[in-house]
Amino acid sequence: MNPACYICGGSGCYHYVRDKERSIFRCSDCGVFFVYPQPTPQELSRLYDEGYYTGRKEENTGYKSYRAMSDWLVWIAEERMKIMLQSNPSLSGKIHDVGCATGEFLQVAMKRGFQASGCDLSESIVQGCRERGLEVYATTIHGLPYGASSFDAITFFDSLEHTLTPVRDIQRT
Repeated sequence: MNPACYICGGSGCYHYVRDKERSIFRCSDCGVFFVYPQPTPQELSRLYDEGYYTGRKEENTGYKSYRAMSDWLVWIAEERMKIMLQSNPSLSGKIHDVGCATGEFLQVAMKRGFQASGCDLSESIVQGCRERGLEVYATTIHGLPYGASSFDAITFFDSLEHTLTPVRDIQRT
């Protein structure tokens, strides 16, 4: 029996591809792809450790060198900020980036006058952000030391699809 979609609850999910441990299913109701069975929080922490960002993973997952992509990541962050400001020109104040990685979006937001903070699962990435003066927490959105209503905007760039509870994460905002 195929699992139900953990986004819309639909039962019309079909098998898409399988690796050693998990399968990817697609929901025919909402179109989302999802991993089944979902990894545990401990497995996610191991997956997104320092090796994910430096190419030192035996599983051949992640990036060869995330920091080497910094110029491109800054450009992407600037484009995202432009889109956000075009869709909401009066946006100002506090922004929080969930899954902030090395913090390029936070830096761009701060240059635009925002008070920016972020969170990520990788302790080593968070430490690197802190060493560069960024306010970053090693947690999910549910472990933040303040309420989500404290922010004028919360982003999930390239991270929502990596969470175990995306609907609950969005509801937290």
